[in-house]
Amino acid sequence: MVGEAQPAVLEVRRGFAVGGEGVGFGAEAGKSSGLGQGVTSRERADAASGYPAFMLARNGGLRDTEIKTLTWGQINFVAKTVKVGRAKSEAGEGRIVPLNSEVYQALIDHRASYRKRFGEIREEWYVFPWGKPRPSDPMRHITSFKTAWKTARTNAKVKGRWHDNRHTLITELAESGAGDETIMEIAGHVDRQMLRHYSHIRMKAKREAVESIIASRKGNSQLGSASKAGPSA
Repeated sequence: MVGEAQPAVLEVRRGFAVGGEGVGFGAEAGKSSGLGQGVTSRERADAASGYPAFMLARNGGLRDTEIKTLTWGQINFVAKTVKVGRAKSEAGEGRIVPLNSEVYQALIDHRASYRKRFGEIREEWYVFPWGKPRPSDPMRHITSFKTAWKTARTNAKVKGRWHDNRHTLITELAESGAGDETIMEIAGHVDRQMLRHYSHIRMKAKREAVESIIASRKGNSQLGSASKAGPSA
């Protein structure tokens, strides 16, 4: 793991004040989720946008800038994909990232609340609009998720840096056996040092897999011996 321990998704979901009715905007999001007292309307508003943004980093591997500048036209809800726009490198721009069930549902909920607030959704509008204390201008994108992330960590009583979410996904992809090409097709450019790190993770996962076979064989051998011996008199 890069950096501090990555918080559990469920705990962070609660920290972002997401209730059973999905992600809302402003104070309504906090009320529907039973967010604790003493939380300001600004913190509630930041939390409302924070959860789907967190999902895009945690389950899609998108960088901070890629999420902040994301427009609705880049999300294909039918194909369940997102096309990355502004990226850290040219190689990362235009890549198509599949949306798993968690991030897809978060975006579905966010879209419903977004439409309720602004009355409609246009392709050129930003998914995470600017506004103080609540989102108010869909033509301008949010400038930072720092307050939202800080609020979520405080509420959930967990630790972890925002960019650790992306690194955690890449680590999990490596552990699952995904190759460098697959990882970069999802997460975009990854420097050589990090690729070596993830390669080491893949080897560790493979080693644990082949070692588990030994334990399995021993268990089967013991069962076989017991069967041959038969029941005692």
